[in-house]
Amino acid sequence: MAKITLQIIENIYKISKKFYFSEITFSEAVNTLANSHEMNRNSMADYIYAFKHLMDGEEYTRTISYAGTKYYLENILKDFGIEKFEKSIASVKLHIKYYENLQKTTMKKQRKLLEEL
Repeated sequence: MAKITLQIIENIYKISKKFYFSEITFSEAVNTLANSHEMNRNSMADYIYAFKHLMDGEEYTRTISYAGTKYYLENILKDFGIEKFEKSIASVKLHIKYYENLQKTTMKKQRKLLEEL
């Protein structure tokens, strides 16, 4: 499977927005991405669901890359404004807490990203 590049993250973000706003189904979202990229379907699903949880300020349990998190946060702010951005920050904080408790580790890069944003 291919590495998840910034170009792939950009495409997943666009498709995730369509899914979030009910313009396409989850299956259509995954199939569209599968037809465009040699990427694990489960990873695609993780990114799509992470976008939904970020937009809604909810905890998510499947980790996406640092680059994906950064891209999502920056573009949620740009595309949807401060309210959704604040929800997405809260969502990442919940994810960090969940993951650190589960793995007994510290997510240093994600914590630093939140400080920078």
